[in-house]
Amino acid sequence: MRLIHCADWHLDAKMETGLDSVRARERRVELLLTFSHLIEVAEREGASAVLLAGDLFDSDRATEKTRRFVGDAIASHPALTFVSVRGNHDASLSPLFEGNVPPANWHDLSDGEGWGRVALGEGVAVYGRTCPKTPEDYDSLAVSDGDTFRIVLLHGQVSGGLATGEDRIALGRLTDRGIDCLALGHEHSARCEVLDARGVWAYAGCPEGRGFDECGDKGCMLIDTDRRGTEAVRFLSLCRRRLHEIPVLLDGCTSFGDVYARVTDAVATIDSCDMVKVVLTGEIAPEVVRDTVHLSRVLNERFYFARVKDECRLLLRPEDYLGDISLKGEFIRTVLASPLSDEQKQRTILAGLRALRGEEVDA
Repeated sequence: MRLIHCADWHLDAKMETGLDSVRARERRVELLLTFSHLIEVAEREGASAVLLAGDLFDSDRATEKTRRFVGDAIASHPALTFVSVRGNHDASLSPLFEGNVPPANWHDLSDGEGWGRVALGEGVAVYGRTCPKTPEDYDSLAVSDGDTFRIVLLHGQVSGGLATGEDRIALGRLTDRGIDCLALGHEHSARCEVLDARGVWAYAGCPEGRGFDECGDKGCMLIDTDRRGTEAVRFLSLCRRRLHEIPVLLDGCTSFGDVYARVTDAVATIDSCDMVKVVLTGEIAPEVVRDTVHLSRVLNERFYFARVKDECRLLLRPEDYLGDISLKGEFIRTVLASPLSDEQKQRTILAGLRALRGEEVDA
């Protein structure tokens, strides 16, 4: 049997990439379309069920339109079983369905107290609940050494050892309990690790990056119950757009042409539908123009969204300005002799030189 494990959709989130209101709305719609694409992927892969490991919505303020879109997508695919647990953002999953009556293919294991269980046939069972908080919560999960492929669906942050707590998953309390796959939500990057001699734990990650702390490929996990260990879990890409944070080293640049060439070379292989954050790094002479405003405009014509951040350090040698009688030389000498910190001197000189050249100064 094949199953799709996904998590952390955060539907109706405000998108955190600094997008304008129009594109932020576009991204919210795209995330809903990715949910539809997930169902297409599940059917293409021959999956019997979709496991939703929490944070389906970003908050209890998700619109009824969004909730009903999800509910209609689930109800219109009765051959696909959906099994869910709630995450720390899911105050409530209702109302999802017409008349608030769930279809037969929907199972919310967070309803009620303790561990919920769904048998998927062919010797496969899924257990789940809201994140256990006490040792007794863990102990109430039945131990098994049978042939049933056992999946435990939870949302929280893994921690080693036995310590329990709010939104904390104590891996030490889940070892040697007959678990084949601990399917998790909460972390937004996909990974799969060994749990014990029998099973693994895996985060599916989020299906779409929302900010530049969620760069790279995003998607879901495919669980194959005919396999064991890490071979039972495989990442599948879902995202419509990828986010990239690209450091560009400017050491040795002597002109804006050099800077421009290095930036454009660094992003040359990135798809135009993606989002890009370029971070300028290295040491550079203060006279070399970097003009992040111009670079941002150029990149935004090429990509869906782009941002440029300047983290360069100025290559400042006081002796180079001792005999410079220009306004620039006097300005730099004054700043270097001031009681400002090194970081403040860097920022002040950079802003001042941009103003002297008549350029826009970053806010």
